[in-house]
Amino acid sequence: MLIGIKKKLKTVSRSLRDHYNKRNKVLLIRASRGIGDILNCRMLFKNFKKLMPDLHLTFACFKEYAELVKTHPCLDEVVTTDFDINDYMASYDISTTCIHYESRLMGSNTKHRAEIWADHCGISLQDHDMDLPIISNEKITDGYLALKQLRSMSTRQYHKDNPSVLFSPLAFESMRSLTLDQINGTLKVLRDRGLFIQHITLL
Repeated sequence: MLIGIKKKLKTVSRSLRDHYNKRNKVLLIRASRGIGDILNCRMLFKNFKKLMPDLHLTFACFKEYAELVKTHPCLDEVVTTDFDINDYMASYDISTTCIHYESRLMGSNTKHRAEIWADHCGISLQDHDMDLPIISNEKITDGYLALKQLRSMSTRQYHKDNPSVLFSPLAFESMRSLTLDQINGTLKVLRDRGLFIQHITLL
């Protein structure tokens, strides 16, 4: 397991009382790095709650990413250190789900990552809303990452009340980042459509 997240795999016998106490507790594990993937995980939370409204949903991730998910109204808890999967009715590790799925289908994949994770967890992704608040000057120190919101367009022409798009062109792995030409091209297309862009970058 990656450093920063440890899970205990010891199998224990459960009593009827244990089953009752854990009947609505579900753990979702993302033990891989990447800001974009963590943000996409936010799509799953509301869909879990729609399926089971009294669910107590816990999300496990690296601690430098906890701030990106803990504000979600359908997420009950975020864990970033030791946890025991036996404390939950069910646990779903989506850390490598997309890598296996995308490499198997290669160029024929038509699903985005949140849909792949939802299928892995046995739920239907009906709502694609991230319930994402505006991120402003939020620094993440442990991973040597920092997030800064940049609005690089005139608010007279691209007003903040317009439909907004979250644009994250730089990845944790530099080889997966967009080039400057690709970034500028994407921004132009979005602006031409009248969208307000929340431009998130790594510093």
